[in-house]
Amino acid sequence: MLNRSGSEAISAKFMDVLQFWHRLEFFSPFDLDKRIEPSERKHIIWLWEDDLQEGLAKLAVYAPPPGKRITSAYLFAGVFSMGEVERFANELAPASDDDDAFEDAERGLPEGRSCFAQFSLGTGFGINFDDIEVSTLPWAMGQCRKTGLNALGHRAYHDSQQRLKDDFRGIRDRASADMEAPLAKATILDVLAALEAWANFELQRGDIPVACVEINLSDAKPGKAKADTLPEDITEASAGDGDVGKTTEDTEIDEAEEPDDLQIGILNSFFITDLEAAMDRVDQGGDLGTLAPYLMAGPEDTPIDLYGPDGADAIMQGLSPELSNRGRWMSPPNNAMSLMQQFAINKVIAMRNGQGLFSVNGPPGTGKTTLLRDIIADNIVARAEILSRYRRASEAFERQKIKYDDGQGHSATVSILKAELTGFGMIVASSNNAAVENISRDLPKASSITAPERFGYLQPVAHKLATQKPDGTFENLPDGDRPWGLIAAALGKKANRRLFRDRVYVPVEAKPEADARDVVSPETIWQWRRSYAGPSFAEASAAFREQSKLVEEETTKAARFAELGNVLAMHTLDSFVTEHRRKFEDAARRVDHAEDEFETSKQIVTALERDLDDLKEEERLLDRQRPVWWSRLLGRPAAQEHRMQAQENADRQIGLRRRLGEARTNADDEKLRQLRLAKATLQQATDDLAAAEDKFRSMEADFQKLNQQGYNLPATGLDDFEQEAVQISGLWHSERLASVSIGVECSPPIGVQKGPLWRCGEQARGGVAFQLAQPTRACVSGVFMPVF
Repeated sequence: MLNRSGSEAISAKFMDVLQFWHRLEFFSPFDLDKRIEPSERKHIIWLWEDDLQEGLAKLAVYAPPPGKRITSAYLFAGVFSMGEVERFANELAPASDDDDAFEDAERGLPEGRSCFAQFSLGTGFGINFDDIEVSTLPWAMGQCRKTGLNALGHRAYHDSQQRLKDDFRGIRDRASADMEAPLAKATILDVLAALEAWANFELQRGDIPVACVEINLSDAKPGKAKADTLPEDITEASAGDGDVGKTTEDTEIDEAEEPDDLQIGILNSFFITDLEAAMDRVDQGGDLGTLAPYLMAGPEDTPIDLYGPDGADAIMQGLSPELSNRGRWMSPPNNAMSLMQQFAINKVIAMRNGQGLFSVNGPPGTGKTTLLRDIIADNIVARAEILSRYRRASEAFERQKIKYDDGQGHSATVSILKAELTGFGMIVASSNNAAVENISRDLPKASSITAPERFGYLQPVAHKLATQKPDGTFENLPDGDRPWGLIAAALGKKANRRLFRDRVYVPVEAKPEADARDVVSPETIWQWRRSYAGPSFAEASAAFREQSKLVEEETTKAARFAELGNVLAMHTLDSFVTEHRRKFEDAARRVDHAEDEFETSKQIVTALERDLDDLKEEERLLDRQRPVWWSRLLGRPAAQEHRMQAQENADRQIGLRRRLGEARTNADDEKLRQLRLAKATLQQATDDLAAAEDKFRSMEADFQKLNQQGYNLPATGLDDFEQEAVQISGLWHSERLASVSIGVECSPPIGVQKGPLWRCGEQARGGVAFQLAQPTRACVSGVFMPVF
């Protein structure tokens, strides 16, 4: 790197990765042959340049078979062989003669045909220039041949696309604006010429068709005398498009009409637009969110192999009950998550306040969607915790407001949620639209929950969304398909968003047919708001806090049970107090040693005292043997010897007295102090040993008490993780904790008083659920999730 700071280097790395990925996306081929595979629900008409008029004549008179109707039709223009791509690849990087050549050939491009663009066709098979998608592949090949690979980029692509838009506008103006008018030869040739000029890529028109028309069919609707040529999604989405029956409130939330400008989508890549947005974000120094750790290509922390030596400890720590989800999907309390389901849930929840990616992999039927439900429930409860701290509903919003004007006479004032209430949006995205819609449509169904009777969240609104038909009437759903609440909706494509808007916000005159099972009448969100009669915001907040307190208490018990289980599984009474017993025995030995030392010191004092007494007796005897005075005066030898003996005795007494003093000090002070200290240490060790024994017995008693309260312990030993029962039932599941967690879900939602937050709630048993502010839409690949 050229003297860049750390952040600049990371940004440069991100940009390199994104640009490389972006260029690869340009070369993703659109597989036309796969798209138009023969089927009884599909009719294909190929258009050759030499016989173009004849092919268009067949198209103009086409009628669906008896019992079928046309749901949609598309024109695929600029058909070319995949061999063109292979020839281009060989030009760009000639094939080598080494062993890699065979592997490259085996992993090469699919055979068959691709095309330049897809156009939606109207009811008369006229081109709908409002619905165009082009493939970036021919443009990328043309650009590389003209200016080289480095010329590819999103700015160059968008510049060229603007010229293509201008060409299409001219073609649209020259052609009939009526989509029911037959498709003209001149229009197709003009489209082909515009596409070739845009891509700098000429078609080999003589060898293969230049275009084809795909006509999609479905079973005709009962009661219709003639075939219906309107596509099904357009028919349904347009059922409530008018303003009939709308109030001022209704029109405030209508989507603004898109400007009358030709828009071109991308046919062959799902990621190009998002990659361009990410590159712009890097250029501007913005936050890439969860894309950043993906681009880093590796975790910051050293990963742990859960099947390796440290895996069991990591699993045990990750499953600790204090890390478990506070919210739980409404299912029977005895339904436990499997070992790895709960591990995944705990890890995802721990990442809520940060950024990162977490992947859960497994074949169908292994419980991936099941664990998502608990994550959703916990996310809802986490936001409810914040809401419940407010005294008034209005505290959920900032003072600042936004005035929205759609430019067509409709305006609305929008309150802004506080930052701490944002970021809880949940989006389910998939490359399989059916999988996404299955999740978003199954979550609101009554069959997906186990809850008290009459439990629901915005249930009348959810009922209208689920049961309203395109003609404004209502269908009767099986009991299991009836919605319990408005918790999720498919909102990826515009038709789904329009359908949601019309059914949730726009009233209809029709009433549902009488059904003895019906206890909920379909309502718009406005009707539901006016009729709400549930608890106030303050009441519901207090109830939620009370239920949340119960959850925390039970979580604490579960954590205590897990802690006790771990300890008791690893220890007996003797092993638990081993360290304390060792300290006790060491202290006892130190006392014995101190007593011996003290006794020895006293013996030394006694011996010195005896020696001193002997010297004193010797002094007395010497004093009795002292010579007469004149003998001492004359210095006789006897007197001199006596004097020397007396002096020696005195010197010895002086030395002995000094040693005796030191011995007494050592015995009475130092050795006695050491003995007292050793005895105090022994007493402390004795007390600690007794306390440890009492603690172990208390833990055994607490463990048994918690076990009798409904906690269980499938396994605690690290070697038990591979057992089938542990894999299925997990660790430390508590029906008591599950019950109070469900109590958070199945209790009256946080009622909201008058003000910006919608008053919302449904009487039920237990504590409190949670409250949604104004429904917030989060759309990526098709799923809406209200943020509660």
